[in-house]
Amino acid sequence: MKMDKTLLIFSFFLFSFITIKAQVFTKEALQAHKEHSVAFGDSSKIPAYSSKFFGLKNVGIEFQKKGNKWALVNTNKNKLIILYEIDSVLTSYKSSGIVSYIIKRENKWQPIAFDKKHKITESEPSSGLIKKELDKDYIEMYNYGWRRFPVVYNGKRGVMNKNYETIVPIKYDYVLDLFDSLSKYRNDTISYLIYDNNKVGMITNTLTIEPKFEDIGLKYPTYSDHFGEHKLLYNKDFFGFKLDGKYGVMNYTQEMVVPNVYDSMLYCESNLDEDDIKKGKFIVSKNGKYGVINAQNKILVPFQYSSINYKGLNHNNDEIFMVRKKQNYGIVNGQNKILKALEFSKEELKDF
Repeated sequence: MKMDKTLLIFSFFLFSFITIKAQVFTKEALQAHKEHSVAFGDSSKIPAYSSKFFGLKNVGIEFQKKGNKWALVNTNKNKLIILYEIDSVLTSYKSSGIVSYIIKRENKWQPIAFDKKHKITESEPSSGLIKKELDKDYIEMYNYGWRRFPVVYNGKRGVMNKNYETIVPIKYDYVLDLFDSLSKYRNDTISYLIYDNNKVGMITNTLTIEPKFEDIGLKYPTYSDHFGEHKLLYNKDFFGFKLDGKYGVMNYTQEMVVPNVYDSMLYCESNLDEDDIKKGKFIVSKNGKYGVINAQNKILVPFQYSSINYKGLNHNNDEIFMVRKKQNYGIVNGQNKILKALEFSKEELKDF
């Protein structure tokens, strides 16, 4: 039975990971996260919820602030569970069904959670899980100081590590962790998108851009004719952004390498690009016409087509594109050399 529960917990984590990674981060998702944060109380009251996986329940136990100190109060019985001796309270969680709290008293941080009977118990801060349940189910959570966890205070989010050092200040509507499967080999990596007032910025090891963009990320075509999205490209020195309704590309010294003048932008990359961080091609549109540019804004395929689709590599390791004018389709490579004249249907070129 213990092993079954362990598998259940790991399955829950795996399902959460896959679900998060498979979805493009949307404005609707951001709004849901903002509402979720507000649910954990204002600056004078924080309801205490059970740390069960599902069915969070508040039974009238809450942290209350008086002056500069907090107490834990059972409002049903008007009884103090912890006296007004807490300096700070932060809510921590890994999903909507796992909640714990980080409290500071006598200048020391302590992670706590509430079991299904709302009894105080020790928790594991970077997972939010009750520690005795982890021990019982043989799940070992190593106490690496670099492990990080999101925290909420007064409806705003930030990030701390297990040394209780602030990684991202607790002042944003949402913090999107781009390495949520952090490993010890990436323990010095910081890579977050920060959202506030419907704008997005970035915090990395060397860079802080306060939220000013409408979006950060690059959409890319998939083999199923749908689109994925890279929020950041791990091996490139640039990132895509949207500002004033237009798309462009910026590097990590905040220089504009592709000005935001395009109506749409798709990132295209073959395996040939892995050794050159400056490589990368973009299908872009402007004034209703499509073309292809590189990461230095050089035009590779001129803006003369009604649509362009990325086809990947051909047998000569050329990157090729299906281009359209009116109802006629053709094939060009990344140097605008015509490989198939514009005299075919889309169906006739689907296997090219």
